[in-house]
Amino acid sequence: MKTSMLVVGSRGAFLFAIAIALTVGAVWPVAAQTKKEGTFKGTLGGYGTCKSMAVGKDRMLLVCEENDFTITDGFLDHMTARCWGFVDLTNGMGKPYGTCVWTDPAGDQIYSDFVHDERHAFNVKSARGTVTFRGGSGKYAGINGGFPYVNDYGSFRAAAEGTYVSHIANFQGNYKLP
Repeated sequence: MKTSMLVVGSRGAFLFAIAIALTVGAVWPVAAQTKKEGTFKGTLGGYGTCKSMAVGKDRMLLVCEENDFTITDGFLDHMTARCWGFVDLTNGMGKPYGTCVWTDPAGDQIYSDFVHDERHAFNVKSARGTVTFRGGSGKYAGINGGFPYVNDYGSFRAAAEGTYVSHIANFQGNYKLP
């Protein structure tokens, strides 16, 4: 019976270790570092649903839930957001506000508030507002900043009754981490 034994000298072991390190480095990419502050721009899209409750003949309360995604030039890129919004409509006019939790591909999160700039009709085709970052987890802990937006509700047809499409094109913002 013949057996073979691989004997690797110190030079061979060193080259083998380098080859393994290069292979592991190619398989497990290094996580991108987030700069401590900066600006960003991009687009956001999503969809949502609202539940309503009439209070008398002049008032309607809405509670909405929205799921979004972003494509940006860096910061906020490929994040998803889950938002909850509220509107108190009196005589068909109201000012939506709410909160969102943004999640990046690694699972770190940002908490934000949003508010529309002014009262408007329920069936408005677009509305201006502001997103303000209030904190986060992981690499976003202590974040602040945000962005103004113009939300376009009118250019996409909703896929099902009782839903709506939200689109914010060309938003620009800033952020700062501690």
